[in-house]
Amino acid sequence: MKNILGIIFAFALLLSLSCAHAAVGGIDVTVTKYEPYPVEPGQYFDMWVKVQNVGTGDITNAVITLIPTYPFSLDSTESGIHSIGVISGGQEEVFKFKVRVDSKAVEGSNTIKLEYSYGSFSKVSKDFTILVQTRDAILNINSIERLPENFIPGQVSNLNIVLENTADSALTDIGVKLDLSNTSLPFTTVNTSSEKSIHVIDSGEKQTVSFDLLTFPDAEPSIYKIPLTITYYDNVGTKYTKNEVVSLIVGDVPAIETLLSKTTIKQGGSSGTVTFEIINKGLANIKFLTIELQNTNEFETISTAKLYVGELDSDDTDSFDMTIYVKPTTKSTIDLPLHLQYLDSNNKAYDITENVKLRLYTGTELSLYGLNGGNGTWIIIVGVIALLVAGWFVYNKWIKKR
Repeated sequence: MKNILGIIFAFALLLSLSCAHAAVGGIDVTVTKYEPYPVEPGQYFDMWVKVQNVGTGDITNAVITLIPTYPFSLDSTESGIHSIGVISGGQEEVFKFKVRVDSKAVEGSNTIKLEYSYGSFSKVSKDFTILVQTRDAILNINSIERLPENFIPGQVSNLNIVLENTADSALTDIGVKLDLSNTSLPFTTVNTSSEKSIHVIDSGEKQTVSFDLLTFPDAEPSIYKIPLTITYYDNVGTKYTKNEVVSLIVGDVPAIETLLSKTTIKQGGSSGTVTFEIINKGLANIKFLTIELQNTNEFETISTAKLYVGELDSDDTDSFDMTIYVKPTTKSTIDLPLHLQYLDSNNKAYDITENVKLRLYTGTELSLYGLNGGNGTWIIIVGVIALLVAGWFVYNKWIKKR
């Protein structure tokens, strides 16, 4: 009986002490939120801590201390300690800490520690989880290189895609796929797959994926858009997918040749006709061709100096005449600048000037080469006289003696 009474007495004593403690009060410390969420490596975040008196009595001399452990820290201007005077029963206080995240922080859940004490009670530690993650794990296309710039039908060209990791952490399992399934696309990969992979690209790093593409021989000149899909993962396993478009130009660069096919001008100080010939030696057709002969201090154009030719297909030619006056000169050649403007099959504009050479001769050269009209007549006369003399000799020596 005495033992039972002892147990009852002890239980009553404990209950009375517990009630007395409740009457004095107790505190609960929680992290209500932090912003931004998730926090990013190399950035700051604000963390709100709520201190609540869960008892009925007043609490005095409460102290909340943030214990910064890697990857978290406080700037020298930030205090990690908040002191509270009195918190009445059932009341609460909220404090804000500004915390820095190390730039090399590992993405994922990281622990931040808070210590608190009040009255005569010892310090208590409590851990809270903070999620560290790059909010936008961005893998950009830094540049696209096409070799050559124009993809020529029937030839293999190279496509280089440079990827850049602009995120704060490494990206893994990168997949790059060209979608050539559309039958309207005149390309196929050569000695390679249409899909490439990269194991990892570190933060700030660039890597290149290359594709060798054969352009079909019958491909029409145009601009073709190829769907490009890029997939990758960040450090916490989140998958990202980006859909892009790569534009490829099919069509050779026009190869225009200009030459002087004939002329009636032989010397300076005379006028005459010059006949120009334009040859399209390339695989690409050209259109809206305009030609202008630009005057210099060595000649003047007498006829119309500008002509509209229009279209000039591959392996085709066109010719035109112009009348010019060549000023007196001792030069053996002068330049006739032809200014050409046109568009290729993809409407790319070209603006070039070709210098065509006009050969001039001295009087001696005209006689020597038989280019002088009078000298040619004299040769004919001499030839006729020689024939007459030969005929007279034959007649007197052979025919007359018979």
